[in-house]
Amino acid sequence: MAAPPRLGESSVTRTVDDEPKVYDSAVVPMRACELCTHVLDRARHLFARAALEFEPAAQSAALRHRLAPDMFDLGQQAIVLADSLVGAAALLAGRTRADEPAVQWVFNRGDEASLGAPDADFDAVLRRLESARARVREIGALEGSRRALSGTAVIVVERPGHRRSFEAAAFMERYVTPNAYFHLAMMYALLRASGARLGKADFEGAPAYLVGD
Repeated sequence: MAAPPRLGESSVTRTVDDEPKVYDSAVVPMRACELCTHVLDRARHLFARAALEFEPAAQSAALRHRLAPDMFDLGQQAIVLADSLVGAAALLAGRTRADEPAVQWVFNRGDEASLGAPDADFDAVLRRLESARARVREIGALEGSRRALSGTAVIVVERPGHRRSFEAAAFMERYVTPNAYFHLAMMYALLRASGARLGKADFEGAPAYLVGD
């Protein structure tokens, strides 16, 4: 008689064939652009709401706030998110660094020096996020964004001295999506910690469901 599973183990025997085939699904760049646009819209909403409550001096202080000493501050979180979502959309549409410099910065900054000059206030952050949103929408309208990619197509994020290679489905589902929401969540947490009166609905946006019996 087989021994019962130990704590933390499953009693179901799994094989490779049982694993979900996340890499078999095609990636449609135009749909990916819609996700990037949604996340940028939520980030813009958070800063727009907070801007109504914070005086300029308080905004400057909030932008330098960190959750921990080794994490990016609020302003840097916004820079990473904006650049990364433009870069992700561009890579999926077949753009290169010559077309779109942000392709090298898809959640792959390396250090704070690569982030450039910080934004001075929330209005500057909002302009950055709006610019990124407009660029993502432009990329989504390109011919290259209308062609589905095989889930196993290779996507490369590369900056000097550092290279990451992905299959397209894994790039979107297990890299871009969780990183985008991570940085959005960090911005929400930092704004809340700085005193902004935000709720879950501000983070989530319009419900993705219908209410009924």
